[in-house]
Amino acid sequence: MNIDLLTIKLVLLLFSGMISVIIFQFAVYKIEKFSISEFILYSIIFSILGYLFQFKKLLVFLNDSTSLNLDLSFILLGCVTSSIITIVIAILINKGYLYSFLNHSGKKPLVESIYLNESKYKKFLRYYANIRTSKFLYVGSIESINSKGNIVEFLISEVTVYEINPKDNTTTEFENFPTVFLALEETSFSIEFIE
Repeated sequence: MNIDLLTIKLVLLLFSGMISVIIFQFAVYKIEKFSISEFILYSIIFSILGYLFQFKKLLVFLNDSTSLNLDLSFILLGCVTSSIITIVIAILINKGYLYSFLNHSGKKPLVESIYLNESKYKKFLRYYANIRTSKFLYVGSIESINSKGNIVEFLISEVTVYEINPKDNTTTEFENFPTVFLALEETSFSIEFIE
């Protein structure tokens, strides 16, 4: 098989993954922009997921060494499948279901037992609290806390987000969410109990 033909086929196959990574970055709240290596890795993963249900067609497409034999319905179906899987994963992350599933063992969160034995934030777990950043005030029930270096991760349920006016420090209600995941530098926020 000619290297140029194989390269073209791989780029076409990775196209669905690239679209999915872009959708994923826009659909998931508070996600950092991926590095180039992460973008390529996630493109490969989402492409594999997109073509998983068409495995026989995928093998025929890759093993045909004589021509490009481009079947647009095959590529389009891979893009649609990959995009749907991406949107479902993004919804699960935004709602907190995926995070809760990965970080809970029975009734006791893993992060509580592993990271928070001596943490100063442990006392906020399972209580309503205010988390204030420079732009927003998050009010809700702290479900999970994870502390890694100078980054503190919060999973908050029943969240009301208020926008803070920097001029007079007043707040206006911005939006309500069933669940919010925050990853904040330790020096970028303050936290207090709600009485």
